[in-house]
Amino acid sequence: LLAALPELQWAGINTYGSRAVISVKERTEISEAHQSNSVTSMIATCDGVVRSCTATKGLLLCQPGQAVRKGDVLISGYTDCGLMIRATRAEGEIIADTERKMTVIVPLEYSYQGELIGQETNISVIIGKKRINLLKDSGILDTGCVKIYREYPLKLPGGFVLPISLVIEQYFTYSEQTQPVDPDACMTVASEYARQYLLENMISGRIWDSVVNAEVTNDLLIFRGIYSCTEMIGRVRNEGITDLYGKND
Repeated sequence: LLAALPELQWAGINTYGSRAVISVKERTEISEAHQSNSVTSMIATCDGVVRSCTATKGLLLCQPGQAVRKGDVLISGYTDCGLMIRATRAEGEIIADTERKMTVIVPLEYSYQGELIGQETNISVIIGKKRINLLKDSGILDTGCVKIYREYPLKLPGGFVLPISLVIEQYFTYSEQTQPVDPDACMTVASEYARQYLLENMISGRIWDSVVNAEVTNDLLIFRGIYSCTEMIGRVRNEGITDLYGKND
């Protein structure tokens, strides 16, 4: 989740029975003044061969036709001006030909909800933080169970809500059925997913050729693809500044 949403600083999941609560914290934005004073370089996000490159700020360290590896500095934030080193925020555009490999595993059968085979009810009262069970059926929840939770708070005339609630929980248990899936349909789904995943994880680019194959083993379809792409591979990296006393800023 953090890799997919860079604006998030922290994410966590807590489970309560069959209910999951996702908690997230947004990353605090760096002020424009702080950004303008920082030094950055542009590095390669993956291996590739540079097709075109342009630097509007900073020192360009690559050229068309050059092979680069993931992490190589493409545009440096430091420029040697002879008597001094100029530090800035590197800006530019690096387009490269890349090769991406994807493996997608799809099960050849899936489970779905069948007939209703059981029902259980739990009635309780919540007073503050304490819970008192009035009626509770026994049972173990599984993947074929559906839970309905209803909470009725006690209210006084005028709309004032007391810290007392009546809770009714109902559990409906269903049989689980399995259904086989057509391997050709799985192949189509895996191919579309692989392409969509690659495009979403590119800064900007396109897929212009691919070589794919699939094999079936242990009721699984294993899809493998090699994709030839043209994409933007420059990513900003903050640089540290060392002063005369050896301290890093």
